[in-house]
Amino acid sequence: KLSVLEESNVFTMSISIIFFVVTIIGMVITGILINGILKTSVEERIREFGINRTLGAKRTYNLYLVLVQSFLLCNFGSIVGILLAYFASQYLLIPILSSYLIGFISTGIEFSYTLQSILIAYVIGIGVGLIVSLSPALKVMRLQLIESIHPYRHEDTLYHLQKRATLNYKLI
Repeated sequence: KLSVLEESNVFTMSISIIFFVVTIIGMVITGILINGILKTSVEERIREFGINRTLGAKRTYNLYLVLVQSFLLCNFGSIVGILLAYFASQYLLIPILSSYLIGFISTGIEFSYTLQSILIAYVIGIGVGLIVSLSPALKVMRLQLIESIHPYRHEDTLYHLQKRATLNYKLI
């Protein structure tokens, strides 16, 4: 019995480490996606933020506007993700695994969850979203009024390509 308990302890620890790594990777990917969505949204609405400032809004108004948008996006995504994971696990994954592993395991696999695990998933979803939304929100807050309402506004380019005179283009 002791050897079986030791093996199950090692197996449980291995599974916990795998879940932790998958969770970290998921949080990073989610953060990158939310940041990209918000940066695109902010860039498309630059003139709107400038008009808000022209009409008397303070810099923090635009900051709060982006943070509320991020909160709503993360709130909706977290709730849908938790509900989808709940129903997919209980009604799809567990029955398939139980029928597949029926010869290896004498007892069936049970679906269990706690309210604490659901709250932790929700808080992590909201927290990651709000942390990565600070960058676009601060960009909006620091935006100069004249720059935001300029009709011929161009985005700063990160790289500037130049033709080098040392290459022989005819040879290439």
